[in-house]
Amino acid sequence: MGVSVHAQTNADSEYVQAVKTISTVTHKRMFDIIYRLDFTYRFTKLAREEKLALAVLHGFTERVILQRREELLRAQQNTQNAAVDKNHTNGYPATDNDADVGAKRKQAFLDILLQSEIDGKPLSNLDIREEVDT
Repeated sequence: MGVSVHAQTNADSEYVQAVKTISTVTHKRMFDIIYRLDFTYRFTKLAREEKLALAVLHGFTERVILQRREELLRAQQNTQNAAVDKNHTNGYPATDNDADVGAKRKQAFLDILLQSEIDGKPLSNLDIREEVDT
């Protein structure tokens, strides 16, 4: 998503702990017969821990999506304002990086999804979260 969580310097963060919990849940569900069956699993403490961890992970993803969407909207507005600005040379806006002809900046996967449309409609935050989480 293009976001640093500082997992190595802050191993006790809520996000890192949630990732560890999900890893543990996945491992236990694969190898323990009690956890493998959905009928019995949903009544276990592990299922409750998984639900809490998923809430943390999804909440983090939602915050990043909203934050990045706002940043892209601000950048788009700034670009539109620059186009209207009177500081143009020969009809083209003056830029500081004119020497970077042909160089493309790589976009984060999240940015690509935020700019994507299906049938003329932008993707919803839920659609984007589902793609990013996989």
